[in-house]
Amino acid sequence: MDHFTFVDIKELEDTYNLAFYDFVGKGGSQDLAEFNEALLDGDAEDGAQWVEQREFRTIYNYLRRFNRTYNYVACEMRFTVDLLLGDFDENEYEDVLRNFGLILHDSLRRSDIIMQNESSFYLLLPDLSEQDKLAVINRIRRNLKREGLYQVLLMRVDTMMIGPDREYETWYQVAV
Repeated sequence: MDHFTFVDIKELEDTYNLAFYDFVGKGGSQDLAEFNEALLDGDAEDGAQWVEQREFRTIYNYLRRFNRTYNYVACEMRFTVDLLLGDFDENEYEDVLRNFGLILHDSLRRSDIIMQNESSFYLLLPDLSEQDKLAVINRIRRNLKREGLYQVLLMRVDTMMIGPDREYETWYQVAV
């Protein structure tokens, strides 16, 4: 994997508008067929979906409403990455961040969402329980070790569970 795939928010908004119109009785069968085809992207790559900050907020708000309505639980994680050794130049640091992002992408499900803001990576993990989040963190740790980033990174993980009735924070600090 050598590139990130970003979701086109205009295409996403158009797709959800088709669903909304059908839901309120204004859409036709052609609209619903197009909506289903847009959602079933057989060529989508494995791993989490990369989005920009604006799209991340939109998806986050939608996920909160979905969880409240359908009694689901999700998890938001923030990975903050620093280098243990200070002798990296800017290009090397950017390469480490890019490789960290690729490891996150490959360690997660297609239904998961990633957004990067400088050295912080934000994840939305739908339908993930409190117990399962530790397994996700450990999988990412194993993959970092396998890819050789284990020796150079210090990683802090902040998590927040998004439940149907409330949000509650829990913190995990993982030194890699």
